[in-house]
Amino acid sequence: MFFRWKIQQSDKKLLSVQPAAGTILPNEALAQTWTFTPSEETKYLLRASVTVWRDQETLNDKAPESVRYPLRVIGEGATATLTAQEEQVDVGNILVGRTQSCELALLNNGACSLKYVLSVEQMITGPCDPEEVAGDALAIDLDHYRGMIPARGKIVLRATLSPARQLHYTWTVFYALSTMKAMEPLAEKQPVCRVTATGIYPSICITDACGTGSARGISKLLLWQLFSLETLNKYLERDPTPKELTFRVPTRHSTQRIPPVYTPVMLDFNFGAAPVGSEPSTVVLMLQNNGVMLVNWAFLLPSDQKIDMEYWAECAELDPSELHQMRIQDNRLFNIS
Repeated sequence: MFFRWKIQQSDKKLLSVQPAAGTILPNEALAQTWTFTPSEETKYLLRASVTVWRDQETLNDKAPESVRYPLRVIGEGATATLTAQEEQVDVGNILVGRTQSCELALLNNGACSLKYVLSVEQMITGPCDPEEVAGDALAIDLDHYRGMIPARGKIVLRATLSPARQLHYTWTVFYALSTMKAMEPLAEKQPVCRVTATGIYPSICITDACGTGSARGISKLLLWQLFSLETLNKYLERDPTPKELTFRVPTRHSTQRIPPVYTPVMLDFNFGAAPVGSEPSTVVLMLQNNGVMLVNWAFLLPSDQKIDMEYWAECAELDPSELHQMRIQDNRLFNIS
């Protein structure tokens, strides 16, 4: 059986069918795709017809053996928009280098299904160079960027946030409807919601210091100078360098007796002088968590960072610096508790 669909000329911009003509073999079923593209918000009554015939040699839908079946197509054009259940989502503080997820609920309040395409724009604000942060990679990832929402339906979108700087992030999520006419749907994008978060580092500072034992006679002002505490606090306020982030948790990572130092600043803790055999000099430092997140801290001696190796793998030759370092640790000239 041969067939050919015919749609009125005035309705061809609104209605189409694929395939429009063809052959159906005996006991065969053929699926067809009808596309309705309304141009305005109104009801439509469209007319089409299909002509079928059996004589392969005739190949003419006007032959007497052909049969014509009329078809009425009823449709309605409607406008719809995509909205968010929460237009503003504040995730709060996120540790730089970590990830955190949140859910975004998108709603379709219209009477027809919507095919959508999502995109995200990022804005970074705070004490930074705008040109430098403009080239940062997008610090948000959506679990999908294309999809369809049924009429009066709802979907839940999962967003994963991973700030790379200690700055304030704002992500604006846009949507665009994907239709037959919209060859580039993102050219007509509309904002649907905004997500904000702040990247932070753990933060501590020294708020007080006092000396006991042989150091009890040192004034606080001199003690702050001997221990470079003002410089230390200024350094602790800075963002860590990439090298400092090599080992984020205390770990034994070096085979050397004097592990490499990754901090760009070296400070002196000067205990002053005391007679041989006198009472030990003890300095008490008051640490304060001046940030908004829990802080785990640790003072690491060289022995805390050295990997324990077999005896045969140890280097028997020590340079003067390594010998000096070993004497200090073996004699326990310093103790931190």
